[in-house]
Amino acid sequence: MLTRVRSLLAAAGVVGLAAAAGGGGWHRFRGPHGNGVCDEKLDLLPDGPKKLWQVQTLSGRGSVAVVSGRVYIAGKGDAALTVSCLDAQTGAGVWTTPSRQDGGNHSTPTLADGKVYVLGYRGMLHCFDARTGRIDWQQALVKRGDKEPSWGHAGAPLIWEDLAICNVGAGVAVKKETGEIAWQHSGQGGYVRNETEELAAGQIAQRPPRK
Repeated sequence: MLTRVRSLLAAAGVVGLAAAAGGGGWHRFRGPHGNGVCDEKLDLLPDGPKKLWQVQTLSGRGSVAVVSGRVYIAGKGDAALTVSCLDAQTGAGVWTTPSRQDGGNHSTPTLADGKVYVLGYRGMLHCFDARTGRIDWQQALVKRGDKEPSWGHAGAPLIWEDLAICNVGAGVAVKKETGEIAWQHSGQGGYVRNETEELAAGQIAQRPPRK
């Protein structure tokens, strides 16, 4: 698998995501409403946004979450999933925590109630403290020996009430405070796109795995 080092660039307006959605920011993949639309109103910039800073990040294919003036991004460092928190205004590092589990990351972090939830590409769900980077818990969502998708698991966790819900070929929900498995669907693991499940009337509507 090709690995690469990403360059994270912040521009004027992009940092505005930290103040979008009434202070909730861009806390998950595709934003506060899960539709890729930002509520922040920005003035038209004829010459384009001004670059504020640029930093080198770890290899990976996930996007960023931006909340309360902080940028959260996950990647692969020293063969382990690693999560970093940066200052949204300056790009300065706030904390970086290696999980020592799961090998790497292709998903986008999800933030809720002061926690950072990240699914590693081998199906391990991690919960970090958003302020300190402390690892609160880790939970394997797939069984050892299960078939692993060629490009790994990439679905961003979905937080709903007291649950963190992930798509690892079959839906799995854990208690977001402890990581204890609450329920799971049976099914064959497969390639999962970097998308969350949809909730409708309390029911999970999963997109079928890509062949």
